[in-house]
Amino acid sequence: MLNDWGTYSAPGAPDLMRTKAVTRIESIELIDGAGYWIQQEQPGRLSELLLAFIKDVGGVDHTGC
Repeated sequence: MLNDWGTYSAPGAPDLMRTKAVTRIESIELIDGAGYWIQQEQPGRLSELLLAFIKDVGGVDHTGC
């Protein structure tokens, strides 16, 4: 269950964002059990996704810290 109703308040909004507003976006992750306070609601999953993103764009791998 997603706690962020905004994702569904405007049908097609994520697709419009990908094609009109942010055309270089590679993916959108919807995280179960999280809404606007994702850093509080799902900190572990958010950290995993952020670290994977940093690694993908050429950042330092900090998974061994």
